[in-house]
Amino acid sequence: MGMGLDPGAIQAVSAASGVWDEDGCLDSFIRSKLTRSQVQRDSGLIQARHNTLRWNENIKPELQHLAAATPAGTSLVAIQRHVAVTLATWDAVWEEYLHPKWAEKKMRLHGAQEKVLERYFKLEEAAAVESQKRWGTRKQLVVFFANAGIGNRGGWGAKTVLQA
Repeated sequence: MGMGLDPGAIQAVSAASGVWDEDGCLDSFIRSKLTRSQVQRDSGLIQARHNTLRWNENIKPELQHLAAATPAGTSLVAIQRHVAVTLATWDAVWEEYLHPKWAEKKMRLHGAQEKVLERYFKLEEAAAVESQKRWGTRKQLVVFFANAGIGNRGGWGAKTVLQA
């Protein structure tokens, strides 16, 4: 089994497992992929982003005023303006952000990406164990980090990785 991990691509994983014939030549291989969009969808990140945008509509003017009054640089006037806008919008912003829905959202997302990856690796491990039972060979795992995808475009070719 060969597996490519790309931490820069938000935990995208490519895996390939092979079947060899009696002569030691690669007979066939199976590829599976967990894309970053699958991780985001399955962990609830996309829905959370939509909820955040929808919930922030209640305080959109306050957030726009805060964004416009950021104290860029060290100008005393900019800092005073930022403090004034912060004080003017404080009650409305915190009334919204102290609503329990925000805390519930954070709790739902806590560890969600790790759970998605854990489920994926358990499926891969189960496939490797089943292959080991069927073919009576020991499991071998080759792991590639960074830009080492197992595919046709870039990185290592799946057949090459598994033959190695």
